[in-house]
Amino acid sequence: MGGIVGGGKGGANVGGDISGMQNIAGGLTGMGNEMFGQGQGIYGPGYNQFLAGASGQLTPSQQAAVDQTLGQMNLHTGGTYANLGLGGSTMQAQDENANALASLAQQQAFEALSEQLGLSALNTARGFEAGGVGALGGAGSLLGSAGQLGLGSQAQQLGAIQSAASALGGKGSGGSSKAAGDLGALGSLAVL
Repeated sequence: MGGIVGGGKGGANVGGDISGMQNIAGGLTGMGNEMFGQGQGIYGPGYNQFLAGASGQLTPSQQAAVDQTLGQMNLHTGGTYANLGLGGSTMQAQDENANALASLAQQQAFEALSEQLGLSALNTARGFEAGGVGALGGAGSLLGSAGQLGLGSQAQQLGAIQSAASALGGKGSGGSSKAAGDLGALGSLAVL
């Protein structure tokens, strides 16, 4: 016999199709898990960065930049007023207060940047996670299609075997001909 399942003469290679679909679904599953994992890996640091910016926490390097800028501005202000003979004056104190406000603006800019970067990371994480879920869903659909293809192939095989048994003069395994009985028994095995 030419073998219906294995892709005999003129028949479709259903077994190969199903195997190919299962291989593709396995690849999609691996890719989906990897993408989802990458999203999870980005989520934690992104969330922490957003929270730091929203709560006014600067990184050590940002705080050092703010402190350095304020120190330089105050040094310049003090030098200017000292050269004018007005060191320690009310005018110098007012300018140093203005320097502190400029420093606060720099700090708030760093905080806003941390929030924006955190939100961007969270959006990227969400994209990876959604892509991973989509790939896993595609793998599930592909496996479902492979199962349906296999069931359809089994039904066709059973129908062909029963038709051949009827043509030989029997009615399945209880028929009058030995060949028909053999085909009927084979048909009942094809369902398994």
